[in-house]
Amino acid sequence: QEARLTSLTQGGLLAPSGDGLRLAFGSPLERQVAYGRVSVNERATLHRQAAMAMDRALDDPEEVAAQFEAAGDVQSALEKLRQGANRYLDQKDRKRAIDCLKRTCQTAKSMPNEMARFSEDALLLSQLLSQSGASPEAAALLTEAEKLTQNGKDKRLWAQLAGERARLMVESNDFANADKRLVELVKVGQEL
Repeated sequence: QEARLTSLTQGGLLAPSGDGLRLAFGSPLERQVAYGRVSVNERATLHRQAAMAMDRALDDPEEVAAQFEAAGDVQSALEKLRQGANRYLDQKDRKRAIDCLKRTCQTAKSMPNEMARFSEDALLLSQLLSQSGASPEAAALLTEAEKLTQNGKDKRLWAQLAGERARLMVESNDFANADKRLVELVKVGQEL
């Protein structure tokens, strides 16, 4: 495989990337032609291998997730995005954490087996959005997560989402709706 990469680099099809550590196609047209010659299964295998190699090298979790997605492994992509969000939060990089969580929520809500995790991700994302001044976006996300969770069995998670939504209502001086929401929360709390 090393000989093949050397041959492709010498032929100009591949070129070292800006950091000199990776290879990239010489042009978009060359990438398109090469992709067209590789079967879907082989392409998925190559993307999975790339994701695993990038993960071992501790590369950008969003890039690793993109490779897993291209390989058709959405579950691994979601886990990588969640790990990335946590990494960025530890590094105090709120913007990147928000970006990771947005992609996570977008992907997770399309997967029936991820509804509870989607709601947990949405709760964390809504708190970050609210702290960043994007309260309307946070409120919309919480409303969506509440609806999905209300149909489920996890009343504690619904209560957390509804509580955060009530906090946003109070923050925006929407006391009448906050009061209604808090009454609902007390009712659910008594059932728990």
